[in-house]
Amino acid sequence: MVARLALRESYECISTAVRSVVAAVEESTRAAGRVAPPRLVAVSKAQPLCRVQTAYQEGLRHFGENYVQELHSKATELQRLGGYGDIRWHFIGHLQGNKTKLLTAVPGLWQVETVHNEKMAQTLNRMWGKREGAGQPLRVLMQVNTSEEDSTDSMEKSCKREPLTSMAASRRSV
Repeated sequence: MVARLALRESYECISTAVRSVVAAVEESTRAAGRVAPPRLVAVSKAQPLCRVQTAYQEGLRHFGENYVQELHSKATELQRLGGYGDIRWHFIGHLQGNKTKLLTAVPGLWQVETVHNEKMAQTLNRMWGKREGAGQPLRVLMQVNTSEEDSTDSMEKSCKREPLTSMAASRRSV
């Protein structure tokens, strides 16, 4: 009985938090004079699937994960359960080259944030094109080193157009 009560309180807490954030975003949008609100992405890192389902029931559709395996697991399970076909998954972590195949197999993958070099962009683009039913382009954010710091893991400012042009031309990723 105690575990059930705690889980119910968790659902209510998630629901209350989602409603509060959505209301704050809507209020800020109106105050700023914007017509459309910004996209709200709920980061579900290390959260159980039931919390994603609760946030979904409250109207959220964009969810972010920073571990490829966790993203794949949650997306695949929700696809298996059915009724979550309009979830848009965002990968928000550092992408390792050996994870691109698993990432591009994620049901509902909508955006990759961020790609830090041309080779990764090309690999991701190639893998996305090999997907079964890959009709929609994958949205990709490129990380560009505009400060020219040596420690930044990102594309050099001087080569930022080439991979974008290449990806846009292939129409698999944008």
